[in-house]
Amino acid sequence: MSTNKELSLLGLAKKAGRLAVGNEPVLEALHFGRAEILLFASDAAENTVRRFENRRGDVTAITLPYSKEALGPAIGYKSCAALAICDPGFAGAFLKAHTAMSGILPEGHSNREPKDTTN
Repeated sequence: MSTNKELSLLGLAKKAGRLAVGNEPVLEALHFGRAEILLFASDAAENTVRRFENRRGDVTAITLPYSKEALGPAIGYKSCAALAICDPGFAGAFLKAHTAMSGILPEGHSNREPKDTTN
């Protein structure tokens, strides 16, 4: 079985406590400015995506090519529709891996570095 760098990075971010998973944790990460990248499963409900889109501000949002059932186990859950990377280092590494796999930058991404939240 081949290793998927995107899913591996999400698993590492989860273990490091730098990943918000599920509706309420992701909304909280967006509200408090901790979210660096917002990620959706390919089969996330339209209402779920719209709920986050209305609150994401300038946070990059990416719909991944993985179903909820494929995304969930990578981060220790049965399934997962939405999550947020809450660390600039993990966000940068994820964007690099995502771009390498897809060959394109995510919509709304302007080659900016993820925001630095260290003070």
